Amino acid sequence: RLSRDAFESGAMYPQVDFPALRDTALTELPGVFDLALRDARMERVDAAIVAHVSPAVEDELRAALAPRVGRFLKRRTAYGFGSTLPLALADAAGAGELKPGETVAMATAGSGASWGAAVVRW
Repeated sequence: RLSRDAFESGAMYPQVDFPALRDTALTELPGVFDLALRDARMERVDAAIVAHVSPAVEDELRAALAPRVGRFLKRRTAYGFGSTLPLALADAAGAGELKPGETVAMATAGSGASWGAAVVRW
C-alpha cells in the first residue's frame, strides 16, 4: 500500500539514474559488441548503428567502437528507442547507404538492465 506521504512525494514514479545508464553502456556495450564480432568471425564491420537514450552517450560509444567500424549510420529518434535499430537499418537501406554484402553491426543499451549487439550481412 502506498502511503499519502509517498504519493505526495511522487515515490510511485520510476526514477532514472542517467549517470548509471551512461556508465553501464560505456562499460558493457563495447564488450558485447566485440562478442558479436567474434561470433561473426570478424574483426571489423563496414557499418554500425549505435542506439542509446542519450545522444551524448551514443557519441562516446561511437568513439569507443570506431577502430572496429568503417562508418556509422545515423538513426532517427522519431520512433522512440524500442524499435530504433531495425528502423534505422531500413532507413539506411532505403537511402541507399548499404551495399549488398556489407556487414552491419547494431548495438544498443537499454534502461541499464539490458544491452546487446548483432552483426548482419546486408
